[in-house]
Amino acid sequence: MWNCKKCNEEIDDVFDECWNCKQSLDETTENFYKKKAIRTAESKNGCLTNILSIIAAALGLSLGVVLQLLIYNEAGPEIGIFPVALAFGTYYYANKKIKLYFRNKTKP
Repeated sequence: MWNCKKCNEEIDDVFDECWNCKQSLDETTENFYKKKAIRTAESKNGCLTNILSIIAAALGLSLGVVLQLLIYNEAGPEIGIFPVALAFGTYYYANKKIKLYFRNKTKP
């Protein structure tokens, strides 16, 4: 017996295809191994992804401070919302793009 990954139906071993959704056993197994490879790549590159995202956030914060100084001609202990928002935005954007890069790099 095997379970269809698409509809979770139990199928006898003599069949290569799900009777309910027509998902083949080969496609189910292939999708399983593709997802496993992606999860493995994400776990191996997780620390590198975070480090690169933090570097991008630091660059975004620096750029935000420079832009605030150019736009408002103000500097002081209150750095304002613009640089902080830019730092968070660059962190999440870089994190998403770096994960996508490693995911595409591991595709067979």
